[in-house]
Amino acid sequence: MNHGVMERRSVPSLSRATIKLKLIKTKLLAKRVEQQRFAKIGHLVAKASLDHLDSQTLYGALLTIKDMTELRSNLNFWKRLGKEYMIPED
Repeated sequence: MNHGVMERRSVPSLSRATIKLKLIKTKLLAKRVEQQRFAKIGHLVAKASLDHLDSQTLYGALLTIKDMTELRSNLNFWKRLGKEYMIPED
């Protein structure tokens, strides 16, 4: 009978451990996706030959672009331009 009691007590702790492990894996996956996204953005900055700019200048340029994204015509133009000049990635 004691064996049954021990099993019942250990099951909740196992499920908590399993939940904690899944949470850790989810956080690691989200961090990896974010890091890949940042690397891709950095690659695009380098591909556009803007990687020589200091961080303040580059950030100011990005803020200007952010303001310009309000016009749909700008987005469509940039998309066409990007498709035209984009070199396919391996």
